[in-house]
Amino acid sequence: MSLMKLLVVISLLAMTAWCSREGGYMQMPKWGQDSTRLQSRNQTSSYIVAKGDSLLVISVRVGIDYQTLASWNGLQPPYLLKEGQVLRLKPPSDSVRVGPAAEAAKTRRSADSKQSLVPLKSLQPLKPDWLWPVKGRIVRAFDNDLNKGVDIAVNAGQTVVAVAAGKVVYSGDSILGYGNLLIIKHDETYLTAYGNNRRLLVRQGDSVAKGQPIAEAEDRHPSSVIHFEIRKNGDPVNPQGYLPEP
Repeated sequence: MSLMKLLVVISLLAMTAWCSREGGYMQMPKWGQDSTRLQSRNQTSSYIVAKGDSLLVISVRVGIDYQTLASWNGLQPPYLLKEGQVLRLKPPSDSVRVGPAAEAAKTRRSADSKQSLVPLKSLQPLKPDWLWPVKGRIVRAFDNDLNKGVDIAVNAGQTVVAVAAGKVVYSGDSILGYGNLLIIKHDETYLTAYGNNRRLLVRQGDSVAKGQPIAEAEDRHPSSVIHFEIRKNGDPVNPQGYLPEP
């Protein structure tokens, strides 16, 4: 990543109130909690900026690269947003009026695209076949109000692995209280987050395989834990309902 891109990411994260601490434990940001503001991507072409949103958080939530969103909306670094601002979620050309013939062709292409996706969606399992990120005892369970994931006791330097194949959409230490943090996007539905690492083994933009080492656990006193979350359509879910029995 170039120095300019790195500075932009740090600036975006610094402006976002993603996390807080309660009793020494970590909480992840409330991605996508207001589902009324973001409908299905097939039904909306815009997004209304809420308090605390940043372009990076929105890009992860809607599944569009933040630089692409910036280009579509004419935004320049450091990509400052205002509450209530409307962001375009489609290329500007989508809003250009076209003639009847072109519109009909566009409709046919859209219908063909949707039909081609149906078999892929029908093959997706009801629950993903995932691994645990580390072996260890759960010292703090999921609580939708107080803890958006689980905290797992680990040894210093213990290997953390990707629970499933995916793409790293964030890798860094710019979020206060999380140490080195990884966020992996697995598909259009699921994200996973791995907080409180000593060392990260992958970078933003990397593709990872299921079970691939992605980080090393940190030695933090009085106890060392890995904070792990699963987000389904932006909302936190209990990892113990998606992972196999320990």
